[in-house]
Amino acid sequence: MIKKILLFLVVANLSIAPGFAQDQKVLEGQIKSDSLALTTHLKELTNSLHHLKRAAFDIYCETQRQDQVVAVQPDVIGPIILPAIPNPTGVLSMGTLPPRKQWLDYFMNQVGQLLPMVDGEINAIVMPQEMPDEGKQDLDQIRELARGMNPLAVNLDKVTEGPDLKADDIARSAIMFQDQVSKIEKAVKSLSKQAKIEEKKADKELKQLNKK
Repeated sequence: MIKKILLFLVVANLSIAPGFAQDQKVLEGQIKSDSLALTTHLKELTNSLHHLKRAAFDIYCETQRQDQVVAVQPDVIGPIILPAIPNPTGVLSMGTLPPRKQWLDYFMNQVGQLLPMVDGEINAIVMPQEMPDEGKQDLDQIRELARGMNPLAVNLDKVTEGPDLKADDIARSAIMFQDQVSKIEKAVKSLSKQAKIEEKKADKELKQLNKK
């Protein structure tokens, strides 16, 4: 009787094992697919964040333009005497130029177009169920930082609106906005790393299952 029971259990295990292995393959394949989709989505988000940060940097650069003159030989410009400059370029800075409204408007238009794109891409992130807590924490941080980015964008729009354009206020606001975007980029990079780890783990499990 005992032998019959043992034989039954062996046969039952043999009949169940193939189905279990197949289900495991499907599961691991889904994990890999979800992780790969997340990685691809985060690459697109990273690209959008790069352009958004660049637009803020261009606004900052607009406030830092220098009025320069070439003065290799001693010269006089109005009441200012320019001495000979030993520097091979012969360029002398005469101070900072005021920011140009048309360029501020151009760069702010880029910010205005990119900001909803970034918000939409962040809201569209779908996390695989198997993602570890570190990845979930990264996503929470990304969303929190994104919420903090919007009021900074509103302030940047306000200081660039004019008509009284104050270069220091614009530069300060642009730096704050750019720093916030950089923080989001850092959190996205961390989440991408977690997604790649999960993708590699699933790929390894699939290879092991295929060998059986």
